[in-house]
Amino acid sequence: VNRQAQQTDAGQLSRNLLLAPRATVNVKPNLQIIADDVKCTHGCAVSDLSEEELFYFASRGIGQEVARQCLVFSFGAEVRHAYLLANQMIGTA
Repeated sequence: VNRQAQQTDAGQLSRNLLLAPRATVNVKPNLQIIADDVKCTHGCAVSDLSEEELFYFASRGIGQEVARQCLVFSFGAEVRHAYLLANQMIGTA
């Protein structure tokens, strides 16, 4: 956060979806804050597909492979939407 960006309220979140049994991810949230009147947060979440999410699909007669595809697609769509929204806000989309 630049020195001129006083009273900034910002957040950084890294969400990661592990798709293989032995998959790993290394995450290091990093904020460079030079201004002294700011509110900034950071966090990280790492997970695989939830058994509860898969059960939700199964209870509606949807097979595990299709459920996994839907959940992975949804994760990617959410990331893409956030990216497009952020770029629209700064005028680069």
